[in-house]
Amino acid sequence: MKKAITVLMCLCVFFSCFIPASAQEQEVKGLHENLEGLWMKNNFSEEELTALDEHYTEYTSSYLTDIYIPLAFKIPKNRTSTPEEEYELLMHEAVLDYNKAVKVSLLNTKYYYKQYAENGTFGYLLDNYYWYVKKKYIWNGDQNFEANGNILSYYAWNQKYPTGYPMYLSDEALDFLRNEEKIKALILEKGKTEVSDIKIFCGLDLFPILYVNCNGNEYFMKLDENTGAKPDGQNLHSVELFGLYSAEEFWGELDKTPKLTEAATHSGQFAERARQIKTTFTKEAEALQSQGLLYGNEKGLDLLKPLTRIEAATILIRAIGIENSVTLQSEEVFSDVPESHWGYETALIAAQEGLILGNGDGTFSPDKQVSANEFATMILRCSNIDEFNWENALEILVEQGILTDTDTEDMSFFTRGDMAKIIYEARSKKLISN
Repeated sequence: MKKAITVLMCLCVFFSCFIPASAQEQEVKGLHENLEGLWMKNNFSEEELTALDEHYTEYTSSYLTDIYIPLAFKIPKNRTSTPEEEYELLMHEAVLDYNKAVKVSLLNTKYYYKQYAENGTFGYLLDNYYWYVKKKYIWNGDQNFEANGNILSYYAWNQKYPTGYPMYLSDEALDFLRNEEKIKALILEKGKTEVSDIKIFCGLDLFPILYVNCNGNEYFMKLDENTGAKPDGQNLHSVELFGLYSAEEFWGELDKTPKLTEAATHSGQFAERARQIKTTFTKEAEALQSQGLLYGNEKGLDLLKPLTRIEAATILIRAIGIENSVTLQSEEVFSDVPESHWGYETALIAAQEGLILGNGDGTFSPDKQVSANEFATMILRCSNIDEFNWENALEILVEQGILTDTDTEDMSFFTRGDMAKIIYEARSKKLISN
């Protein structure tokens, strides 16, 4: 009998090894760190937040006294009897709640959402960020700050972030972002146990979206119905609030939502942009690869990826054949490209050969995304064309037959594919050579 019990106990232990742990017991590596990184209070010290708030209070007071209140009584748009009473009311309503302050990522472009999502590269569209902070006493109040904590006024928004869109986050959405156990359960339901990135952004100019990258597998969640009063059907009602969807499921709903397909509406126009396809110039890129001028990575040639200044310089130096033939004449280095940086020699060669100039302050900005005009300028500096500047460099490439007007239409978001097209054509037409 004892032997039978012992055997039974061993069997129980053996089979328990194959029984999955509950959601509470299972870990999702990286989830806690990424969620914590979204909150402003975890990115600034108490002293920094106090200083930021003092500056915000002074800024708001000055704005109300000098601009808003005089105009409010002139229109009139005042809610009290005197300017003094109006000031007290508005300053009370303007108090910020730093417990409801989160990082919001910005989009590089308003185009190609669906294509990038379907290729598992939506993260390429997210770059830079600002801080969204709710006000304590009015339901739709908020204030935006730049990444470094500088106040971002409403009037400066379009100038600084032309591809972004200010948004509103409800208390319900903010509470959900604090519910780590719920988010963990949703991720485990997808069979994933590790998170490499989490971001909040505003999609389709309508509603906040949570982006979750589980080591290359991208998921999306609608955090609110919309950013304002939009007609029914314009905000992907078929996507459940706080539900976690694969990229294909989430952005595939664009094609099933009638209001979003009507180009007459603002959101419809944006949805049409989201469906547009970014040209990859695969033929030209593969030709450069066969010549040993373009290397791939774990994603192949990765032609949808945006380029940094140092990456662009590296590829161009290789394309014109000076990668191993230039004798460095100086050991001076840009302050932001130290000798330990992988692009150290590239930065020196680029500066020495006049392909890329620094910023005038001893920096190179190696990780800044290069624009089409900037890359066209680099190409022209390798050519025998003397009369040009960076603002019209792309136009000159069109005049030279390197690009067509159609080619340049979607180069406002410049990628490795665009770069491959320009180098291939410039070499073919002898504008540059090695």
